[in-house]
Amino acid sequence: MIMENTDYKNEEMAQPIHTGEEPLFNENQREQMSQACSYLISIGKWMKFFFVMAIVSVSLTIMAGLTIIAFSSMISDIPDMPNFPFVTMGVIYMAVGALNLVPAIYMNRISKAAERTVELDDNDAMLDFLKNNKSLWKFLGILTIVMIGFSILILPIIFLFAGFAGF
Repeated sequence: MIMENTDYKNEEMAQPIHTGEEPLFNENQREQMSQACSYLISIGKWMKFFFVMAIVSVSLTIMAGLTIIAFSSMISDIPDMPNFPFVTMGVIYMAVGALNLVPAIYMNRISKAAERTVELDDNDAMLDFLKNNKSLWKFLGILTIVMIGFSILILPIIFLFAGFAGF
């Protein structure tokens, strides 16, 4: 925290001592701290909302994968049905669902750390909030780079197969 208007016992130790003569924070600093707490509360609420939405999405995606796998044998028994790897598609659905669980976990941690920071005035909770926020965006950034790379690699293969299918 920012502490102006403090004296120091010893320059080497740099231990702040508040004499009580002057306010610890001026009016502008108190207003800024109030705004920061308001922003943390808002971020925490939104992260909790997106955490719930992510859990619902992960659950539905994994259930869709399981459904595809469960019905793959019945679908493959249908005459004139092209041979399609439904089990592989179901496993891919479940893997994508599981992968989306990682950002959900970070969102939950961010939400809880924001609440603890404001309610308990806990600096360690603020560090957790910032660390998990960084980790969330780092994970999403790496995932985005991987997906862009995967798309760049798969597009020529798709066009190649589409070209052969047309002839």
